Amino acid sequence: MDIQFRRRVLAMAVATASALGTMSSYAAGPPGALASGIVACPYTPQELTAAIGIAVGAGRRLPSPSGSPQQSCTYDQGPVDGLQVRVNTTWLEPGSAVASRTMLLGMLAGQIQMLPGDPGGGRFQNQSELGTYALHYWRGNLLYEVRLLTFKGGAVAAKAKLLSLRRL
Repeated sequence: MDIQFRRRVLAMAVATASALGTMSSYAAGPPGALASGIVACPYTPQELTAAIGIAVGAGRRLPSPSGSPQQSCTYDQGPVDGLQVRVNTTWLEPGSAVASRTMLLGMLAGQIQMLPGDPGGGRFQNQSELGTYALHYWRGNLLYEVRLLTFKGGAVAAKAKLLSLRRL
């Protein structure tokens, strides 16, 4: 086995163990500030339509498992195979945010491009074979993911559209 692969597996194992320990510490759910401080559907359909160039409907909050530190919202174009924009907000325990970030970044599939100079430590995720692209960034101990699903415009256009959105 290649040494870089071994290091990556070890880092992911350590981060996973740390994050699982953290998640058990808020089994009843993250602190109340999370519920009141996070808007599940933070964009208006008009904002998304202007940035992406494709009309989407109102956001619809997706159910989260009990105790989950994540809230998700989806905005749909309409037809079954149409564009979908998904916004995921994940609360990370402040004491293990670095380990959790390492684990989450290690789990991203596709091509990952760091965005140098990005104030939120942004990354662009390109899964063009699936027609999905995402922007990941942090604000304090919150991880934001804004994802375009079934986007047919290609990676360059997806990146430009995602970067044009207001940061949460």
